Order: sequence, then structure tokens, then C-alpha cells
Amino acid sequence: RFRGDESTQPVDQLMGVLRDGRPAPEIVTLPRDAAYLRIIPELEIRGMLEFPEVYDPAVGPTPLDPATVTDVSVSATAVVRDARGLFYRLESETVPMVDFEAEILVPLAPRPAPDADAARSGTGQLEGPLQLVGLELDVALPVNTMTTDADVGVSNLSAGAAPDGPWA
Repeated sequence: RFRGDESTQPVDQLMGVLRDGRPAPEIVTLPRDAAYLRIIPELEIRGMLEFPEVYDPAVGPTPLDPATVTDVSVSATAVVRDARGLFYRLESETVPMVDFEAEILVPLAPRPAPDADAARSGTGQLEGPLQLVGLELDVALPVNTMTTDADVGVSNLSAGAAPDGPWA
């Protein structure tokens, strides 16, 4: 209970209204043999700015044609829940985008712990079936640039037992 002068209802009743109004998330169960996620990112940049290497308040950023930009890369992080209810953040390698196209692979296994303390912190074997709870894309642009108008998304998401597929 809250203080007597604050509320006459117990906390679980007060929070129950919030809990009951919350939407149920749609969680995708991955195929039992899934060992990799393949993500095809979609990146559409319509506007960019380039900043001078040395800051000068008199010199502002210069508009940049997105079609001329190279050295763009992407990576992904997947959050999965295993059969025991444990959550894992699994990260891909960073891959370059060529003509704004790329394929990202996320291994569905935790990375080895770098030291004994990390080994005790919960890294280990995932028990299937796995459920995909969240997906994050990170886009790295060239130094001193930023987008002013862009869309980032996923055009295809699939799972497979090997890094070269087949994909389902």
C-alpha cells in the first residue's frame, strides 16, 4: 500500500489498470534448426549534410548528394528469448553497403566470454525454440556527415541452419 493519505487501493490494483491496457506483443518463433538470421536492410537517403573537419561558426554544413556517398556500413542486433525464458542480445559483424545494398548475418549463439567474470554473467548455450523479441539496425555514415531525410528498415528477414542458407 501507499501511505494512508495517498491511496486507498493496493499497488497491484493501481498498476493492474496499466497492465490490462497494455497490448500483447507479437513474438515470432524461429524454426527449431535456425542458427542464423539473414537481414536485408533497406536504406533510402534523400538528403545529407557534410560538416567541415574543423569547426568554424561562419562556415555551415554543405549539402551532399546521397548518390555520391560511399563508406556506408550496417550492422544488426537481435534480441531472442530461449525456451528457458532467458533473453540474449546477439550482434552481427558490421558489413559495408554497396550501392546501398547489403546482407547481414546474425549468428544465433552468444559470443564467447572474453574473461571469467563475463562467463559467469549468463552467456551460454541457447535452448530452442528461440523467439525473436526485437531487432535493431545500426547505420554508420562517413565521418562528418549526417542525414537530413532518410528511411531505414528491413526488406527481408529470414532464418537458416547455415550461413549460406537455405532461408525460411
